[in-house]
Amino acid sequence: DVAEAQLETCRGNTGRLQESINVQNDAIRLLAAEARAAHRDVEAARREAERQAALHERRADELRQWQRRAGEDDCAAARRLLAEVPR
Repeated sequence: DVAEAQLETCRGNTGRLQESINVQNDAIRLLAAEARAAHRDVEAARREAERQAALHERRADELRQWQRRAGEDDCAAARRLLAEVPR
C-alpha cells in the first residue's frame, strides 16, 4: 500500500531520469557531430589557405624573376647605349 505507492513513485522518477539522460545523450551526440563538422570545415579552410599562399608565393617568385630580368635588360640596354656614345 504505502510501500507500493513509494515503489511506483520511485519507478516513475527512475523513468523520468532515464528520459532526461537519453535527451542529454542525444544532445551530446549532436554537439559532437557539430564539432566534427566544424573541425572538417576548419581543416578544409586551412588547406585552402595553404593552397592560396603557395599560389601567391609562386606568383611573387615569378614577379621577382620578371623584375630581375627587366633589370638585367635595362642594364644591357644602358651598356649598349654607352658603347655607342663616341668617346
